[in-house]
Amino acid sequence: MSDFAFTIGEPDAVEKTVPVTFTIAGEAYSRPVNADYGDSGTYSATGTLLRVLDVGRGVINQVTLGTLKSDDVIAAEIAEKQAEAASAPEPASGAGGTPEATTGA
Repeated sequence: MSDFAFTIGEPDAVEKTVPVTFTIAGEAYSRPVNADYGDSGTYSATGTLLRVLDVGRGVINQVTLGTLKSDDVIAAEIAEKQAEAASAPEPASGAGGTPEATTGA
């Protein structure tokens, strides 16, 4: 695949990941990738790059098979669900709500 690129963000020392955006045929696919901290616990940019390349091969395969959604598709799906939720009617008050407290005499 000739149209493949990626960007690696700053490592997250707590999560031990790096944010990576893979771009394939003009579509972006973002995900955290496990960073390489080696046996000493020190971040290795070279080791992380090798891991990113390995993950990239899997991303390419998933895109080729049509089993991975791009960031744009995911964002559109989220926006659609938010719009549906915002336009859903509110439940009628008293219907299925908490029963009123009663006092005994």
